Amino acid sequence: MNLNKLFYIGSGVHLQPVNDFPDTKEFVFIDSQPFTEGYYFHFDMGFYRNKFIDNLLNKAKIYNFDLIDEKIINKQFFWNSLCFSQKLFYSFLPHLIPNYVNPTLLTFKNNNTNQIIKYYVSTPLPLQHHKDKLIELENDIKTSDGIILSGHFPNLSILDYFPNKPISFIGYSGTCFSTNDFDEYDFDNLFYHTFKLSDIERNLIFKSFIYVHDAYTSYFNNLEHNTNFSLDYQEYIHLTDQYIHSNLTKSEYFIFDSLQEFLSKYNNKSIVD
Repeated sequence: MNLNKLFYIGSGVHLQPVNDFPDTKEFVFIDSQPFTEGYYFHFDMGFYRNKFIDNLLNKAKIYNFDLIDEKIINKQFFWNSLCFSQKLFYSFLPHLIPNYVNPTLLTFKNNNTNQIIKYYVSTPLPLQHHKDKLIELENDIKTSDGIILSGHFPNLSILDYFPNKPISFIGYSGTCFSTNDFDEYDFDNLFYHTFKLSDIERNLIFKSFIYVHDAYTSYFNNLEHNTNFSLDYQEYIHLTDQYIHSNLTKSEYFIFDSLQEFLSKYNNKSIVD
């Protein structure tokens, strides 16, 4: 299975895929944080995630990734997202402008594995909101071999950026793959759309369906539910570091030829628990 490059929307600080797919040498991650958490294109300080970058850098260190490059890719995005009163406010008090509020590409490298993470932060989709500023991101999507879905389903318009289909569908445990929980509001949801396609149509888009049992997340969820799990962030980071570099069970994945097989195994408690 050739998965040389994988694309992951709404990745947050979930960097576990770099370990789950050790033969993959390039990962393209994207998140609207810290600018906002969601699809908002108007800046609201209440949705700004001020700890996101520090948390991301800390998590990258745990996975032995060093930040090797940083590039702002749309310098006008923040300013264009402001209403008139906000523009007046930040014009007089520019030192109060939060960090990383413009779409920025952070490039990380693991010198031991030669893996690269290209992480686009503060980059809400769809891409047309950035006009011609995200050409590099468009190319990164086009050249990816698969899309990772974990806890977040992108708009189905993301498939427009995969001209070299079919690609691999990679779904992580802890994500809802039941259409019973969707309604008509979700008609443009990538998974809901994929589920509604015929087998022939679906196979033109996806060549394989990979289910990943995320042992990392399960481990911490079990700690939280079964123990008096009350840690500050530094303690959590230390525990994460210990887990990742321990001999404890890590994630495993299962490859299927059809979505039906994927869902059959997903609903099998022996796999998801």
